[in-house]
Amino acid sequence: MAQTVADSLTSDAGDADIIEAAAKVPDVASLKLVADWVARASEREARNLAAGKRADLVQMFNAEFDAIRKEAAKVLPAVLQLESASDAIRAGKAKEWARVEDLYAEHKSLRREVDSLRSDGLLPAFKGHDGYGTWKHPEPAPRYSDLPEFRRFADDLRREAYVPADQAEVDRVRAADQEAARVG
Repeated sequence: MAQTVADSLTSDAGDADIIEAAAKVPDVASLKLVADWVARASEREARNLAAGKRADLVQMFNAEFDAIRKEAAKVLPAVLQLESASDAIRAGKAKEWARVEDLYAEHKSLRREVDSLRSDGLLPAFKGHDGYGTWKHPEPAPRYSDLPEFRRFADDLRREAYVPADQAEVDRVRAADQEAARVG
Protein backbone atom coordinates (compact mmCIF):
# COMPACT_ATOMS: atom_id res chain seq x y z
CA MET A 1 0.00 0.00 0.00
CA ALA A 2 2.86 2.37 0.80
CA GLN A 3 4.25 2.03 -2.72
CA THR A 4 0.84 2.83 -4.21
CA VAL A 5 0.61 5.98 -2.12
CA ALA A 6 4.19 6.99 -2.93
CA ASP A 7 3.60 6.50 -6.66
CA SER A 8 0.60 8.85 -6.57
CA LEU A 9 2.48 11.77 -4.94
CA THR A 10 4.42 14.61 -6.48
CA SER A 11 7.98 15.27 -5.35
CA ASP A 12 6.97 18.29 -3.21
CA ALA A 13 4.16 16.47 -1.33
CA GLY A 14 3.77 17.19 2.37
CA ASP A 15 2.25 15.24 5.26
CA ALA A 16 -1.29 16.40 4.41
CA ASP A 17 -0.83 15.20 0.82
CA ILE A 18 0.38 11.80 2.01
CA ILE A 19 -2.59 11.39 4.39
CA GLU A 20 -5.03 12.42 1.65
CA ALA A 21 -3.47 9.98 -0.87
CA ALA A 22 -3.47 7.14 1.68
CA ALA A 23 -7.16 7.73 2.42
CA LYS A 24 -7.97 7.20 -1.26
CA VAL A 25 -6.39 3.72 -1.37
CA PRO A 26 -8.90 1.09 -0.29
CA ASP A 27 -7.77 -1.60 2.09
CA VAL A 28 -7.86 -5.26 1.14
CA ALA A 29 -11.08 -5.90 3.09
CA SER A 30 -12.83 -3.08 1.21
CA LEU A 31 -11.63 -4.44 -2.13
CA LYS A 32 -12.91 -7.91 -1.20
CA LEU A 33 -16.32 -6.46 -0.28
CA VAL A 34 -16.53 -4.66 -3.63
CA ALA A 35 -15.41 -7.78 -5.52
CA ASP A 36 -17.96 -9.93 -3.67
CA TRP A 37 -20.72 -7.43 -4.43
CA VAL A 38 -19.79 -7.36 -8.13
CA ALA A 39 -19.72 -11.18 -8.24
CA ARG A 40 -23.17 -11.47 -6.61
CA ALA A 41 -24.61 -8.83 -8.95
CA SER A 42 -23.13 -10.62 -11.98
CA GLU A 43 -24.46 -13.99 -10.83
CA ARG A 44 -27.90 -12.49 -10.20
CA GLU A 45 -27.89 -10.90 -13.67
CA ALA A 46 -26.79 -14.18 -15.27
CA ARG A 47 -29.57 -16.06 -13.44
CA ASN A 48 -32.16 -13.50 -14.55
CA LEU A 49 -30.93 -13.73 -18.12
CA ALA A 50 -30.98 -17.53 -18.08
CA ALA A 51 -34.40 -17.65 -16.43
CA GLY A 52 -35.75 -15.28 -19.08
CA LYS A 53 -34.33 -17.50 -21.79
CA ARG A 54 -35.28 -20.88 -20.26
CA ALA A 55 -37.15 -22.01 -23.38
CA ASP A 56 -34.12 -21.09 -25.48
CA LEU A 57 -31.86 -23.09 -23.15
CA VAL A 58 -34.12 -26.14 -23.41
CA GLN A 59 -34.17 -25.87 -27.20
CA MET A 60 -30.40 -25.28 -27.37
CA PHE A 61 -29.54 -28.31 -25.22
CA ASN A 62 -31.93 -30.56 -27.14
CA ALA A 63 -30.44 -29.40 -30.45
CA GLU A 64 -26.94 -30.18 -29.11
CA PHE A 65 -28.01 -33.65 -27.96
CA ASP A 66 -29.64 -34.28 -31.35
CA ALA A 67 -26.52 -33.15 -33.24
CA ILE A 68 -24.32 -35.48 -31.17
CA ARG A 69 -26.70 -38.41 -31.76
CA LYS A 70 -26.77 -37.71 -35.50
CA GLU A 71 -22.99 -37.49 -35.87
CA ALA A 72 -22.34 -40.45 -33.57
CA ALA A 73 -24.72 -42.58 -35.62
CA LYS A 74 -22.33 -42.09 -38.55
CA VAL A 75 -19.01 -42.87 -36.81
CA LEU A 76 -19.80 -45.03 -33.79
CA PRO A 77 -20.56 -48.24 -35.72
CA ALA A 78 -17.03 -48.16 -37.18
CA VAL A 79 -15.40 -48.42 -33.73
CA LEU A 80 -18.03 -50.06 -31.54
CA GLN A 81 -16.41 -53.50 -31.72
CA LEU A 82 -12.91 -52.17 -31.03
CA GLU A 83 -11.58 -52.36 -27.49
CA SER A 84 -8.89 -49.66 -27.47
CA ALA A 85 -7.26 -46.81 -29.32
CA SER A 86 -4.48 -49.23 -30.28
CA ASP A 87 -7.04 -51.51 -31.90
CA ALA A 88 -8.46 -48.50 -33.75
CA ILE A 89 -5.01 -47.55 -35.06
CA ARG A 90 -4.34 -51.12 -36.25
CA ALA A 91 -7.76 -51.21 -37.92
CA GLY A 92 -7.20 -47.86 -39.65
CA LYS A 93 -10.01 -46.27 -37.61
CA ALA A 94 -7.99 -43.80 -35.50
CA LYS A 95 -9.89 -40.75 -36.81
CA GLU A 96 -13.23 -42.39 -36.10
CA TRP A 97 -12.07 -43.46 -32.64
CA ALA A 98 -10.89 -39.93 -31.82
CA ARG A 99 -14.15 -38.42 -33.07
CA VAL A 100 -16.22 -40.80 -30.96
CA GLU A 101 -14.10 -39.94 -27.92
CA ASP A 102 -14.78 -36.25 -28.60
CA LEU A 103 -18.51 -36.82 -29.06
CA TYR A 104 -18.71 -38.88 -25.88
CA ALA A 105 -16.89 -36.14 -23.94
CA GLU A 106 -19.26 -33.51 -25.40
CA HIS A 107 -22.27 -35.65 -24.46
CA LYS A 108 -21.09 -36.12 -20.88
CA SER A 109 -20.25 -32.42 -20.60
CA LEU A 110 -23.72 -31.42 -21.81
CA ARG A 111 -25.33 -33.76 -19.31
CA ARG A 112 -23.22 -32.25 -16.50
CA GLU A 113 -24.18 -28.73 -17.61
CA VAL A 114 -27.87 -29.66 -17.63
CA ASP A 115 -27.57 -31.22 -14.16
CA SER A 116 -25.79 -28.11 -12.87
CA LEU A 117 -28.40 -25.75 -14.32
CA ARG A 118 -31.16 -27.93 -12.87
CA SER A 119 -29.57 -27.90 -9.42
CA ASP A 120 -29.27 -24.11 -9.67
CA GLY A 121 -32.96 -23.86 -10.61
CA LEU A 122 -32.25 -22.49 -14.09
CA LEU A 123 -33.70 -25.52 -15.88
CA PRO A 124 -36.79 -27.42 -14.80
CA ALA A 125 -36.25 -30.44 -12.58
CA PHE A 126 -38.86 -33.14 -12.18
CA LYS A 127 -39.34 -35.20 -9.05
CA GLY A 128 -40.51 -38.76 -9.34
CA HIS A 129 -39.88 -38.82 -13.07
CA ASP A 130 -38.34 -42.33 -13.06
CA GLY A 131 -35.62 -41.10 -15.38
CA TYR A 132 -38.04 -39.65 -17.93
CA GLY A 133 -36.98 -36.11 -17.02
CA THR A 134 -33.48 -36.96 -18.29
CA TRP A 135 -33.89 -39.78 -20.81
CA LYS A 136 -36.60 -40.56 -23.36
CA HIS A 137 -35.90 -44.25 -22.74
CA PRO A 138 -34.49 -44.39 -19.20
CA GLU A 139 -33.94 -48.13 -18.84
CA PRO A 140 -30.22 -48.80 -19.36
CA ALA A 141 -28.84 -51.91 -21.02
CA PRO A 142 -28.34 -54.90 -18.72
CA ARG A 143 -25.05 -54.64 -16.83
CA TYR A 144 -24.61 -51.08 -18.15
CA SER A 145 -21.80 -50.25 -15.73
CA ASP A 146 -19.83 -53.30 -16.92
CA LEU A 147 -20.00 -52.28 -20.59
CA PRO A 148 -16.91 -50.89 -22.34
CA GLU A 149 -16.94 -47.10 -22.58
CA PHE A 150 -18.12 -46.78 -26.20
CA ARG A 151 -20.89 -49.32 -25.66
CA ARG A 152 -22.10 -47.26 -22.68
CA PHE A 153 -22.05 -44.24 -25.01
CA ALA A 154 -24.04 -46.17 -27.62
CA ASP A 155 -26.55 -47.10 -24.93
CA ASP A 156 -26.73 -43.47 -23.75
CA LEU A 157 -27.49 -42.46 -27.34
CA ARG A 158 -30.20 -45.13 -27.57
CA ARG A 159 -31.73 -43.84 -24.34
CA GLU A 160 -31.81 -40.28 -25.80
CA ALA A 161 -30.81 -37.64 -23.26
CA TYR A 162 -33.03 -34.58 -23.53
CA VAL A 163 -34.26 -31.58 -21.57
CA PRO A 164 -38.04 -31.53 -21.22
CA ALA A 165 -39.70 -28.14 -21.21
CA ASP A 166 -42.31 -29.06 -18.63
CA GLN A 167 -44.04 -31.87 -16.73
CA ALA A 168 -46.49 -32.42 -19.59
CA GLU A 169 -43.59 -33.30 -21.91
CA VAL A 170 -42.18 -35.73 -19.32
CA ASP A 171 -45.63 -37.37 -19.09
CA ARG A 172 -45.92 -37.63 -22.91
CA VAL A 173 -42.43 -39.15 -23.22
CA ARG A 174 -43.16 -41.65 -20.43
CA ALA A 175 -46.47 -42.69 -21.99
CA ALA A 176 -44.94 -43.12 -25.46
CA ASP A 177 -42.00 -45.15 -24.14
CA GLN A 178 -44.21 -47.37 -22.02
CA GLU A 179 -46.60 -47.90 -24.92
CA ALA A 180 -43.71 -48.83 -27.22
CA ALA A 181 -42.38 -51.28 -24.63
CA ARG A 182 -45.82 -52.85 -24.23
CA VAL A 183 -46.41 -53.16 -27.99
CA GLY A 184 -42.82 -54.02 -28.90
